[in-house]
Amino acid sequence: MTEPRYRTTPPRWATAGLPLPEPAALGTPLPFAPRLPTRIHPLRDQHLIPAPVLRDLIDHTQRLVFIAAQVAAFGQNPDFSDVRTIDKNVQRVATLNISPFAEGSFVIPAELEDLSATVTDRGESRELTATAVVNSFSDLMAALAPAATSETALPAIRRDPTAGMPIGFIQTVEDIGKMLGRHIERVDYLAETGPVPAGRPVSVDRAFAQRATDALNARKVSSQGQIVERTGRLVSLDLQRRRGRLEVVEGDRRESVPVVFDQSMQLPLARRMGQLVVVVGEGTFQRGRLASLLALHVGDPEDIPFDA
Repeated sequence: MTEPRYRTTPPRWATAGLPLPEPAALGTPLPFAPRLPTRIHPLRDQHLIPAPVLRDLIDHTQRLVFIAAQVAAFGQNPDFSDVRTIDKNVQRVATLNISPFAEGSFVIPAELEDLSATVTDRGESRELTATAVVNSFSDLMAALAPAATSETALPAIRRDPTAGMPIGFIQTVEDIGKMLGRHIERVDYLAETGPVPAGRPVSVDRAFAQRATDALNARKVSSQGQIVERTGRLVSLDLQRRRGRLEVVEGDRRESVPVVFDQSMQLPLARRMGQLVVVVGEGTFQRGRLASLLALHVGDPEDIPFDA
C-alpha cells in the first residue's frame, strides 16, 4: 500500500463552493441523498488524529443530526437533550452513513439515505424527510454563528436566536469545542441537499464553541432578569393581583407566559386584552424556559423595532 499523501490545503468545496456539473435535464429532478461532508483540520504541526478523538467526533456529529431531526419533526424544545427518546422512525431518517474515507484525507463523507417518515405531533401528521433534517441542522448551526450587528431605536432589546434551541444541541457543540486544541484545530460542516452546494461550510472553532458556552451560561437560573420580548395574545388579566397570561405561538410551538405588572401598566394591558401584543420586560428563566415576565412596555407588533 502506498504511503498516504497529506494535504495542507482545503478542498475546493471548502474555499470556493465550486458547483458540480449539472446533470442532464430529464424533466424531473434526479434523486439526491442529502450529505453532510465533515472536514477535520488537525493542528498545523500534526498529520495524525487518535482513533478515540475521531470516534467521539463522529458520535457528537450524529447526536447533532439526531437533535436537528427532532426539531424538524416536532419543533424546538429548549429542554430537549436525551436522544434516546427520539422516535425510531426519526432516527432512521437521520442516521448518517459514512462512505470509505479518501486516502490521506480527514474528510468524513457522511450522508443520509433519501428516506422519509411520518411523524405525529399534537394529533397532526407530517412527513419528515432527510432533506428537512439537513436543513434543520444548518438552521441550528446558523443560530449559533455570529450575528450581524445593527443599530435600532432599542439596542438593548435583542432576539436570542438560541432561546428555543434544544439544550442538547448546544451542549454537544460545546463538547466538540472541548476536543479542539490538542489534535484538532477546527471542524467544517457542509450541508448539501442538492447536486450544487448552496452555501459555505460552517466552521466549528474555539470562537464558535465559546458561543455555545455563552448560550448555556445564559440559561442558568439567575435572580437577575434579562430584558426580553414576547409576541402573543393576552388571554387573561387579573388587575387586582396584577397578573396575566400571554399565549405565544412560534411555529408549531405554543408557550404560555405568566405576566406580572405594576400599577403603571394596568391601563395599557387592559386596553389590549384579547389582542395580539408585544410585551417587553424583565424575564426570569428556569431550566431554559421563561418562567415569568415583568412587563415594562406593551405595544402593537409593528410599533416596536427589534434586532433580527
